[in-house]
Amino acid sequence: MLCFAILAHGHKDFLKLQIENIRHFNPGCRIVLYNGGTDEKLGEGLDVDICPYSRPLQLNVGQGVGRCLFDVMKWLDEIQLPYQFLVYADSDLVFVNRGFEDYLNATMENYDFMAQHVEKYDPFHASSEWPLVTDMMSEWSQWQPFFQTDYFYGTFNPGQVFRRDIVSKVLSLIDVPLLERNLQQTHVFALEETLYVTLVVRAGGNVRSYLEPQRMYDSWPDRLSLEQVQEAARTPGVYFVHPVVRDVHDSAASWIAEVMKANAGDTPAEGGAVAVQPPHSEQDPEMEPILRQLPSDLQQLPTVLERLQGAFAAEGSEFVTQLYRQFLNRDPDDEGLQFQLRLLSETSKGAVLQSFVTSEEFRSLVTAPPGDFLPGTEDGTVATRLNFWFHTSDEVFVSGLYWEVLARDPDAAGLQTHLNMLLSNPSRHEVLQSILFSQEAFSRIGVNSDRQAAVAAKPPFKDASTVPPTEVLRTVNSLLKRDGAAFVASLYRAVYGLNPRRRTLRKYLRKMRSGAMKWQVLQELLQTRPSVARNRRTRTLKRRRTGKLVRLLNQIAMYDGEEFIRATYHQVLGREPDPSGFALHLQMLQQGTAKREIIYAVLFSQEAQNSLSSL
Repeated sequence: MLCFAILAHGHKDFLKLQIENIRHFNPGCRIVLYNGGTDEKLGEGLDVDICPYSRPLQLNVGQGVGRCLFDVMKWLDEIQLPYQFLVYADSDLVFVNRGFEDYLNATMENYDFMAQHVEKYDPFHASSEWPLVTDMMSEWSQWQPFFQTDYFYGTFNPGQVFRRDIVSKVLSLIDVPLLERNLQQTHVFALEETLYVTLVVRAGGNVRSYLEPQRMYDSWPDRLSLEQVQEAARTPGVYFVHPVVRDVHDSAASWIAEVMKANAGDTPAEGGAVAVQPPHSEQDPEMEPILRQLPSDLQQLPTVLERLQGAFAAEGSEFVTQLYRQFLNRDPDDEGLQFQLRLLSETSKGAVLQSFVTSEEFRSLVTAPPGDFLPGTEDGTVATRLNFWFHTSDEVFVSGLYWEVLARDPDAAGLQTHLNMLLSNPSRHEVLQSILFSQEAFSRIGVNSDRQAAVAAKPPFKDASTVPPTEVLRTVNSLLKRDGAAFVASLYRAVYGLNPRRRTLRKYLRKMRSGAMKWQVLQELLQTRPSVARNRRTRTLKRRRTGKLVRLLNQIAMYDGEEFIRATYHQVLGREPDPSGFALHLQMLQQGTAKREIIYAVLFSQEAQNSLSSL
């Protein structure tokens, strides 16, 4: 069961519509209202639970959603409500499609918390102008004794999702008197966007960001227009939108009310996304069983799962050799064998498997035209079998992967999630990774040690929540095609998310007229930060709209250690790191070089500049 928490201060007519909206698109859910305003009758007649700890709260600081979520969590724990997920719904968040609970069940497998744009920060060296980050850094001496960590996390508040088990663990960690004192004294902007996600991580929970395209329709501070809301409703994989105008007479709110009325039954509303039905024998007899789709010479041969079980039973060079034969259709070369053996000794079998699956050589095999690489693989390798599925329809492809890797039919939620991923433009290779690197797959394959399970539980180097390979270079390439003021303005927006002031524009135009190259201007903008005005009395600040290019680079920096090096190469250059480059940049990272400096070294390399000509 889903349990939604809403903090409201007024706008009772819109609050009523929001509650009806949540119930309409999430049948059977529970809603808890936190009355943060001065009207004691705000919740009357709305048929919702009202948190008994409600009190008037101030927006955007500790005594806002930070206080609200703690009180709601505490009350739900006291009454032992048997919910599965607790979802914070901001008072200007509304749903546009059904299926949110199935989406959570699929995307939060192995995760305890999900929100928009989850990022980790160093309280002493974070380079961000986001008010949450700068405020927390300035108050770190106050909050570190509470968190008892050397880091904090930041996220975007609307739509935060918590598993019930992690809520109990978080509550057990909280020093209530210290929290109460900090809530009274803090000036941290939007405290709830760091407080609970940091505690979840400290409690041992796994955290993740929402998938695209859901992230596209949860923004701030501009209210979504009617056209944007309608577009979201037509987009598979989008369930809620934020923010909308809190006015029942607003065009977007009125349209949502009309959709709910027209969709009072189970008929999809006009303009809404239509769920894709899972394959079923009565609808398509040829898909039962799905493995009959395979060519006759492959039907009787071992599945991908059986082949991986055999490989993982081997050790050392035999294990690596089997992966070469199964995934690359060849025996290992000496250099490759030594590299993989070193990786195996330093990490786990799961990490070695990831390195094969994310390699460009494997990708080229599974996406090649059928038959292009079959000679010498009559026994049906992993690459050979997957190559067949890569050339089928979306539903057959996903169902085939479930049978090959998990030995079962896809559940409705899992099928829908992966079909939505394909509709959102991730490659089939990414869908394969999401299934093959799942906890269920690793359990079936036999990756059982704690060390290997830890690798399995982490996202692959590239999954649906990260940027496509070379998207960074495609973004840079589109900028470099511009000239003069248009180049400087678009570059500034890509880095900072806002237009440059006239004097800033003139400054960089003068530099370019004096001989500065476009790449040099890009380097300078990435390595500097603009000044930001702050209201000294309220300490509040408009959230900085980070530009697209910086968002892409920040996603890479979310990885750690070896995964960070691979992610940098993969998402900037579109390839796996060569052994020498991998060793060099890993050594730099271990010696304390900042992640951004390593990203910039790869981004501004000669290879990256040469790659632009092929885009």
